[in-house]
Amino acid sequence: MGLSTSIREWSAVIDALGNGTQCVMVRTFVPKYQNFLLYPTYSFFQSQRRPEAFNQLFQPQHVDFARASGQETQQLAQTGHIHLKYFVTVKQCLQTPTKSDTWKILKDCFIWSPEHIQSHVKNKTGYIWLLRAYKLSEPIILERTPTGGPLTWYQHDQSWTLTGAKPVLNDNDFKCRETHITDTIKSITTKSA
Repeated sequence: MGLSTSIREWSAVIDALGNGTQCVMVRTFVPKYQNFLLYPTYSFFQSQRRPEAFNQLFQPQHVDFARASGQETQQLAQTGHIHLKYFVTVKQCLQTPTKSDTWKILKDCFIWSPEHIQSHVKNKTGYIWLLRAYKLSEPIILERTPTGGPLTWYQHDQSWTLTGAKPVLNDNDFKCRETHITDTIKSITTKSA
């Protein structure tokens, strides 16, 4: 299988997907593709250098991790390159309940602060993309574009083979996470009804 599509996401989130800390992305739209590469950005790092700003974006236990990820990605970008290290497969796309404490209940599933996710989703329909992440055998090194990269989805001029890519989580660990997330959302939805 070869891939030529990537999605733009904060490097800290990509690194959390890449080390198994989280297996979701939150969006206000359904995914256009089943499989895609992850294109790291560091805008959160550039505009949020104040410690209190990081505390608004990320849960306290993930602030240092997010800061280190942003710094590393920014340093690579200053050399004129971006490294794509992971691809994901969308296993499920779950519409999130509109209950006000949904993100607090789900906070063990991601590194963002629940307040940040709530402000991101606002009054829109939120979707949790349940993702199975794979680490590429070698990073794809791209030249950084003057605008910093794609806005959301990007169709690259070439396709890369995924030979040798390994799942970040083993099958059992991923299934446990998937079950936890789907059961939690069903529970929230049932209580909201």
